Amino acid sequence: MSALVLALAGLDLRAQEMTPHPSFFTLIGLAIIRDWILDKPVNQLLYG
Repeated sequence: MSALVLALAGLDLRAQEMTPHPSFFTLIGLAIIRDWILDKPVNQLLYG
């Protein structure tokens, strides 16, 4: 899973170089990654 996160982080860094407002896309990307990694397993543990 960490390899996937590193790959996504690399894509995010490339996007920062190309976009005029990188922080906006960075926050969205981090929110998606956080929700996918943290919230899904937590929900499975609590309600699964």
